This record gives sequence, C-alpha cells and structure tokens, in this order.
Amino acid sequence: MLTNLAMKKIYLPLLLALLGCAAQAQIRYFAQGDVNLTLIPTIHNSASYMDDDVSNPTYLFINTKSTFSKKPGGALQGGLRYQLHPRIFLEGSVAFSYLSYRQFNKYEESYVRGSTRGGSTTNFGNAGRPVPGYNLPPPEAYLYPERPIVYQMHGDPDKAGSTHLLYTAVAVAGKYKVFGKTYIGIGAGISVPVVTSTKRLKSVYTVNEAPEPIRADTYVIKDSEKADFNSIAVLWQGMIEQGITDQWSVQASFTQYFSALYRDVSNDLQGDKAKMRYVSLGVRRYF
Repeated sequence: MLTNLAMKKIYLPLLLALLGCAAQAQIRYFAQGDVNLTLIPTIHNSASYMDDDVSNPTYLFINTKSTFSKKPGGALQGGLRYQLHPRIFLEGSVAFSYLSYRQFNKYEESYVRGSTRGGSTTNFGNAGRPVPGYNLPPPEAYLYPERPIVYQMHGDPDKAGSTHLLYTAVAVAGKYKVFGKTYIGIGAGISVPVVTSTKRLKSVYTVNEAPEPIRADTYVIKDSEKADFNSIAVLWQGMIEQGITDQWSVQASFTQYFSALYRDVSNDLQGDKAKMRYVSLGVRRYF
C-alpha cells in the first residue's frame, strides 16, 4: 500500500506535467509582418432623372465607371495556432492593415428634351461630379443642358481620390498541412475599418444655378472623416504558408471583403458597390 502511495506521489505529478507539456505543445503563438497591394474591382453605376416641367420635360441619363489604382501598404498581425490533428490546424489572429488606393471616375450623361438630344463624357479623376462613395448632388443641377455651366477647380486634381485607411480585423482560419512544411488555408473574419485614421484627398462639388452661367465648383480637400466608410465589414481569406524553419515561415494571402467599402447615402447612384480586395505577402515568426 505504501508502495502504491509512493508511486502515486511520483507518477501523478509527472503525468500532469507531461499532459501540461503536451497541451502547451499544441498551441503556438506567432507574429507576422506583411506587405499588401489593393485590387479593388472596377464598378459601374447608372441613373435616370426627369424634371418637373410636365409640358416639356427633360430626361437625363447618367452612367459612371469607377476604377481604383493598385497601391502598396502593410500590415502587422499576431495570433495563435492550435493543432487539432497532425495535418489540421486552427488559427486565430488580430491584424492591423494599412491600405491605400486612388479612385478615378468616368462620368457619362445624355439628355432628351423634346426633339433635342445631347450628352457628354468626362473623366474626372475623382474631381468634379462625385460618383459612388462621394455624394451625388441633387439631379436638378444637371437638368438645364441648354444653359452654360462654368466649372471651377480648387486644389490639385491629380491628387484627388487618394485614400489611406487603417483596418483592424479579427479572423479565424483553418489550415491543412499538404506536405512537409506547406499549408493551405481559408478563413473568415470581422473587420472594423478606419478605427485609427482615414486620410484622403476628397472632391467636394457645389452648384450655384443663378445667375447664369451655372457655376460648378470642385474643392479638393484633405479629409479625415470616417462617416463615409462602413464601420463593420465581413471578410474571407485564402492563404498558402510555406515553412522555412520550425520558427520562420512565409505566407501569401488573398483577402476579399463582402461588405461595401462606402456607406449608402440617399443620393448616391444605385448599382455596384466598391468592396475592398487585396493580396499580401508576409513573414511569420512562431514562438
């Protein structure tokens, strides 16, 4: 009996220690630094308006195209990896991503008023008439095609539309060990954009209809307002990780947001919505 008691005193603590080591071995913490490149898809929108002159109404048709330049950024993230199976792993992470892009807009309008038809195409480079993401002014300002309009630019139009955002994302991913130190994975997360900063050169458009000619002023200003952007976004990620050593690895990933980049406002054109998309390449260190 004493022998059994002695064995329990010796082996039970040892067994608990071994179990603790095994549990600890299943979890590894990591830190990662990334470079990224935005790949926001082109969007198209259209709208039509009619004025209130019943006797001789004007019909205005608008089509817009917004493109987004590819710009580099960076990210820092940290998290943990838990081994569920020799080939299956679960990861949780928190990432801070700095993302940049510049928006360019093409604006086409045509009108019909009685037997008169006309139209124009303008490349605003995100200066001039705002399109999705930049509030469209009341359509009445454009329902006088036969009246002259004077456009006045204030600021540098070549810099308008440049935007810098800081996103904070919490994500969970599953990874499968294909062979050796190569892993493929897919994950999903919730992101809180622009929690720290928003910097962009924004175009603000105003119209003064009287006296003639109609004057349309565009101001290119620095803007740090967060209200134009959605405050919560849902995302998914695909990734490939290649281990170099037991502590170091390289990871390439693709991130797509399901949520629209900008908030909806009452006078935005309806149609496609811009959604954040980017690719990343990072170096990871396990602890």
